[in-house]
Amino acid sequence: MNKDLIIYFDSLFLQHYDPTASHVENPIRLDIAFNSLNKFLSKESIKVDIRGAVKYGEDILLLVHDGDYVSFIKDESRKGFHYIDPDTYVNEHTFDVALAAFSTAYQASNVALQEGINILILVRPPGHHSGIRGKALGAPTNGFCIFNNSAAAVVSALRSVGRVLVIDFDAHHGNGTQEIFWDNGRVVHVDIHERGIYPGTGDLKDLGGKNAEGTKINIPLDPLSNDTIYIWVLKNVIEVVVSEFKPDFLVISAGFDAYRTDPLTDLSVTEITYEAYGYLVNKLLRKGVVKGAVTVLEGGYGDGLRKGLTAYVKGYIKPGINEEVIDELSEKGLRKYGYLISKIKRILGDYWSII
Repeated sequence: MNKDLIIYFDSLFLQHYDPTASHVENPIRLDIAFNSLNKFLSKESIKVDIRGAVKYGEDILLLVHDGDYVSFIKDESRKGFHYIDPDTYVNEHTFDVALAAFSTAYQASNVALQEGINILILVRPPGHHSGIRGKALGAPTNGFCIFNNSAAAVVSALRSVGRVLVIDFDAHHGNGTQEIFWDNGRVVHVDIHERGIYPGTGDLKDLGGKNAEGTKINIPLDPLSNDTIYIWVLKNVIEVVVSEFKPDFLVISAGFDAYRTDPLTDLSVTEITYEAYGYLVNKLLRKGVVKGAVTVLEGGYGDGLRKGLTAYVKGYIKPGINEEVIDELSEKGLRKYGYLISKIKRILGDYWSII
């Protein structure tokens, strides 16, 4: 496997902003992510191919989103800066920026399949809360999101392969992604998130729609949940799904707001979790289990963008973690989170060999 890294990053993604500088989802996030990652990769002398935004025509959005919603965002963006709901703003650049982010994710899947690697796209605005018509599964807002970039990567990959696995470890449930693929049995969506916070969706019993039941896997966690449960899920849910579903392609919705100091959440994840998930992607590509992967930046509003993202890329490029450490942490998770794990086994056991 080629261990060089392709990153899509473009100053265009900074043009979606709140001029009052009061919103937590702002261009500074992307600067922090890119600069922290660039510093780490330079230090490790890892070759990086940095590519700019890709721009398709707006019809590409209709592969995922309803035409009326696309028109709504276009019209609202033309009006200049304002809020389209209590959480989500647009400005005069938003439609073009969000279209470019969506297009970049779509193109990244094509390149990842050609190269057989994991491509990281540092894009914004984020997307996993955006459903077919924006607000998804009854959520009250778009949750900072405009168009669903992870879904773009999925539909692109499905043009060439049969099955895609989405892993969403953002602290907030990816309700938009789940809605879009709810009835699609070719897409397994594993979503690990904090229970009881925005958007309030992602119950353990939400398993997918007609002809897709069991393919939507939600792991809601209590506040202060730590690395050990994330590692248990990696080893005992995700790896089981990989073995039985046999995905051809991975899409990682990579939010770094589960990090222990993030101001918007109450989870206790450290660099260990992110490195382990990066290592998983490395392993699946190195062994030829999947043909490619795209990692899409979602949330993260504090140190997770510096430390968590770097740890994830380290896990993919130069992992320090190994199977022995993962096994040990998984066992600790089993002991600490036994009640939750028993519920996971009881509900998902009808569909997957989770033991």
